[in-house]
Amino acid sequence: MPKLSPNTEYAVVGVLLSLLIAVLYAAVPVLLVKGIIPADMRWIAGVLLAAPFLALHYMVYRLMRRSDEFLRTVIAKRLIVTTLLMLPATAVYGLAQTFANGPVIPITFAAPVFWVAFAIVCLLVHGSRVPTSE
Repeated sequence: MPKLSPNTEYAVVGVLLSLLIAVLYAAVPVLLVKGIIPADMRWIAGVLLAAPFLALHYMVYRLMRRSDEFLRTVIAKRLIVTTLLMLPATAVYGLAQTFANGPVIPITFAAPVFWVAFAIVCLLVHGSRVPTSE
């Protein structure tokens, strides 16, 4: 099997991990409701849901470590832009939920939303150049 480039490897593993996350997010609530996971073992559900996210974080770290400076800069820029989008959105949602009786969304959806936002930002941010106001 030919050796994959870091970008291709990240894309393939990222898609596979995302599919695993989707399956787990669909299956774990069913397993909990049906009692397949006993009440005293519910922490296993948390571990099952957290493991693929830890793997995604490791994959981004590994991609940055194996890439040249330009790609590291682009990845860092994408992570910063995603964080700059997510923090205000989370703050506004939290305030709306607290003070305006907004709908309650479980915190377990924060990580998937972050990675979906990161995927969208990856489609939009391609260069390392920071725009200036000059």
